[in-house]
Amino acid sequence: MEIIYGFQNLDRTNIEVMTEQQALQEDYYHKIFKGDNGLIKKIETYSNQNLLGIDYYLDTGEDESQLLSEFYQLVGYVHFFDRKTPIGSYFIERERQYNKSENSDSVYDYHVRVFDAQDRLVCYASTDENDIPFVDLTKKYLYTDITTIETDGNTTVDLFYVEFSYNDGEILGIDVSTGHLVYMEKYLIDDLDDIDELLERFGGTINEYNYYLHANWMP
Repeated sequence: MEIIYGFQNLDRTNIEVMTEQQALQEDYYHKIFKGDNGLIKKIETYSNQNLLGIDYYLDTGEDESQLLSEFYQLVGYVHFFDRKTPIGSYFIERERQYNKSENSDSVYDYHVRVFDAQDRLVCYASTDENDIPFVDLTKKYLYTDITTIETDGNTTVDLFYVEFSYNDGEILGIDVSTGHLVYMEKYLIDDLDDIDELLERFGGTINEYNYYLHANWMP
């Protein structure tokens, strides 16, 4: 099993790799275990050189309850992930969070991540046990092919993505940022008033943006 040291961002879109020696000099880092298939199997989170939590990717035949009991001997926080499953042209990843101090045998929090065919995060949602999203906590991401944007007389040349946030099931905010990887080198350059301004800025028809008009994570 391959072991990588580094830091994985919250949306799990990137790993900043470092050597073991560099990691041991950091206050906070991840120890990432990859299987022979190249997929991540387990991530250990360390704070001040103490093992703080474990993220674990379940494969067919593994017993979540048994693993939870074993991990609780080591840590107080455990996150289980199901392997990505396809829905149309998208891939769904489910996460269940356990906290030893909060109803330790019950799931403390549920999350769903939706990825496109290029393995880019297009939705991150906190849900209940029935996959119903808490809409105020849902974020969606639209990746564009635009390379130049004019804002207040300034020209920005880069790759851009649009972040949607929601309130009461309706669009609350539409932010335009540089970059194609969420939360990597993220620079907010504009916020749009509504979907009409989005159409004006990036073109297309409203039908092309149907997925982003609501907070439901299902593609």
